[in-house]
Amino acid sequence: MEITCPKCSKDTTFNVTDKVSCSHCQASFQKIKFAKKAAITAWAALAVGGYAGHKIDDFLESNRYPATLEFALIESCTKGARNISYQRLADIKFEVCACALEKAQKTFDLKRYKAEPSAFASRMWAEAPSCISN
Repeated sequence: MEITCPKCSKDTTFNVTDKVSCSHCQASFQKIKFAKKAAITAWAALAVGGYAGHKIDDFLESNRYPATLEFALIESCTKGARNISYQRLADIKFEVCACALEKAQKTFDLKRYKAEPSAFASRMWAEAPSCISN
């Protein structure tokens, strides 16, 4: 029989005769290995932690568009007039478009955006005037 020491984690082997058996079912303890098992392995802890982190992220930012899509939408909004002569005007336009995107996302989740892109664009243009600060 082998028993793993709880203090040093090394196996200790000793002979068990057929006379040593379970007092309930009379099964022999010969060729049985006893070992203390960890409650949770490191791999399982990482998997559970990763899954929980993903779900928490989804909960906190459930309506977030992919970054590439957000950038493309803001860039297309700012480049509506390609002949901008002053960088400051482009910066202001970017801020307005980013604000309009954020407001439009409150009523259009990603699924609805994909189904109705022209309705989303109309909503974004409708929100833009409320984003202009005086």
